[in-house]
Amino acid sequence: MSLQVTAPWRLWLAYASLSALAIIIIGRLYVLQVQQQESLRGWGQQISVRSEAVPAFRGNILDRNGRVLAMSTPGMSLALDPAKAPPPEQWVAAVAERVGIDSDRLAARFEAAKNRRFMYIRRNMTPAQASHVMDLEVPGMIAQAESRRFYPAGEAAGHIVGFTDVDGRGREGLEFAFNQHMVPTQGERKVLIDRARSAIRYLPGGSAEKFGNDLHLTLDMDLQYAAFRALKRAALRTRAEAGSAVVVDASSGEILAAASYPAFNPNDTTTRAPDRTRPRFVGDLFEPGSTIKPFAVALALQEGVTTPDEVLDTPKFFKVDKHRVSDTRNYGQLNPAGIIQKSSNVGTAKLTLRLDPMALPTLLRRAGFGEDTGLALPAESMGGIPSKVRWSDLERASLGYGYGISSNAVQLAQAYTVFANRGMMQPISLVKGMPTLSPVQILEPDIAQDMLGMMRAVTAPGGTALKAKIPGYSSAGKTGTTIKSGSSGGYSERRYVGTFAGLFPATNPELIVVVAIDDPKGNDYYGGNTAGPAFAEITREAARILNIAPDEPETLMAEVAQ
Repeated sequence: MSLQVTAPWRLWLAYASLSALAIIIIGRLYVLQVQQQESLRGWGQQISVRSEAVPAFRGNILDRNGRVLAMSTPGMSLALDPAKAPPPEQWVAAVAERVGIDSDRLAARFEAAKNRRFMYIRRNMTPAQASHVMDLEVPGMIAQAESRRFYPAGEAAGHIVGFTDVDGRGREGLEFAFNQHMVPTQGERKVLIDRARSAIRYLPGGSAEKFGNDLHLTLDMDLQYAAFRALKRAALRTRAEAGSAVVVDASSGEILAAASYPAFNPNDTTTRAPDRTRPRFVGDLFEPGSTIKPFAVALALQEGVTTPDEVLDTPKFFKVDKHRVSDTRNYGQLNPAGIIQKSSNVGTAKLTLRLDPMALPTLLRRAGFGEDTGLALPAESMGGIPSKVRWSDLERASLGYGYGISSNAVQLAQAYTVFANRGMMQPISLVKGMPTLSPVQILEPDIAQDMLGMMRAVTAPGGTALKAKIPGYSSAGKTGTTIKSGSSGGYSERRYVGTFAGLFPATNPELIVVVAIDDPKGNDYYGGNTAGPAFAEITREAARILNIAPDEPETLMAEVAQ
């Protein structure tokens, strides 16, 4: 029996094959362990470790007493992985009903997103609402935690605070103007999960969340509610198109209330129409009319072109540049105080024409008309006074009784601080801590004090704003009634703005209150009858809220006796 010997070349072939296999295995291990180490580690972590956002809330908006006007609350968003979802006929109707959206629209959205891995069902839901939908156990349905914005004051402060969009970005009002101040920074944490994607434990690392800064306002919400109610009642009573009301602390210039009508509720997205969301107290311009007369008369006294005792003849008509300046009737002989009490256009025009042509425009600009108030509200319109080298006599006369100038309600309130502070204009503010301009001396102290006394007669018997007076308190102010500008130039027929700008109480003014009623219907469109009653309602509530003591207790006792 003979032994068979393997040929040497076969052994060498086996050795070479085994060596080549070893080299291939070592090379592959090198690629995996060295060259692809980071990518493999990341792939493994994607399976076992996830990053989670740590929500941080947007800053709150607070009134002067710490009451919340805007806050972030825990919310949920519902989303869907279309690739994991069953056919729409199995879940769309039930989900749409619980979410509160149209089922056909949801089905159409699902059809458009079926090739993607993510689609939102609804944003900004409460946890309870989201849980109610998740109970359906639709495959691929996801509930994500997020914050949602809530506005406790509703429509009463909506025009001031504004609102945010579904992603928490400010879109109107102070939410928009101070978005960067209040915006939060979300944190991040790592979580270890099992194959069922359930969290096992949190891992070290990540970043901390940072909450947004709070915004503190000068508003007093009790007074804000009162101003809004009074304005809304006045607008409904007069069937007006719109209206504004502003309450300012006379000594500090801080805005205590600012209301606008029509209103909207920032919690309800269906009410966010442009004609409702605009803050009319800064966004609507109007010719202030006779509320400018105290400035014209005061300047005439200060410049020495008249005296408190001078008596002027005020017929019903007065010719200026071939045009007629008119009053509602012939007031006969009036001194400057009588011109203010009766609101005589003729008397004011005569005094204004005695002034240097640039004197009154200059004073009104220094009082803040046509200038930015610095409130940072995005919808503010500054209005203005014409910049002219030469003024015609008619233009000068009409400026004296408030035509040819445009203003918003806040500018008018700011200007009236002159009469509360012995001729010093106090710049207004809305946000605590924001820098403001320095006060400006506009009138001589004695002149401003004299004008305050003259304006007291406006709310007394014989004045144009008897309905602005409340028992137990003195008040001072001036009515204004202007014809609205037409869309094609000129003035509209039978469309007016009724205004009252007042100081309360008159003996030592603590508040400046301006009410403007836009386009009241009917024959009773004068400022004393449209805006005057709202002024009375606001000051009555302000006296209670701010604990302002009566300065005319005898009139209160007479009211009680009746």
